[in-house]
Amino acid sequence: EPEAQYADYTTWQREWVRRPEVAARIERWRRRLAGAAPTQLPLDHQRPTRQRFVGGTIPLTIPHTTVKGLRQVAEAADGTLFRVLAAAYAWWLHLYTESNDVVFGTPHDMRRWGDLSAVAGYCVSPVVLRCDVSGQESFTELVGRMGRVVADALSDVVPFETLVAALGVSRDPRSNPLFQTALALQPP
Repeated sequence: EPEAQYADYTTWQREWVRRPEVAARIERWRRRLAGAAPTQLPLDHQRPTRQRFVGGTIPLTIPHTTVKGLRQVAEAADGTLFRVLAAAYAWWLHLYTESNDVVFGTPHDMRRWGDLSAVAGYCVSPVVLRCDVSGQESFTELVGRMGRVVADALSDVVPFETLVAALGVSRDPRSNPLFQTALALQPP
């Protein structure tokens, strides 16, 4: 049996979010997200009055040879596979929405300490990524920018509900308060 249980995780999180370190992180998030709005994707019909979670996901399996090429791009850009994919996703959002300011989410595992690594349960919190995509930079430059965005976001990660409450973002039962689209990388 693991040393820590899910109840230990929830206790740790409840105590951790009260620390001054988390307050400082929230202030950095406040500056990082100032003036941001969720990237609005074009809709084919109006949203229902409440989320029904009947929307779709588009799973995409990338062939091994393509992943190998993406890893080479990442290495050349001094980045990671996730940063390359996040840069490509940000570029796609930029083109699809005609917005230079793209905001999307990505899941982050909140098991931060060794004794929590074996905890069974949902310990994932969305992290908001906001990137300026001017369309004038090279893809390598965009990968570099996305690398900084990801590093900054992950260095200041806080539980999503704590962040939303602290920022005082108004809630609408029809949608997520900070982002409308997410990118999740799930290795096979």
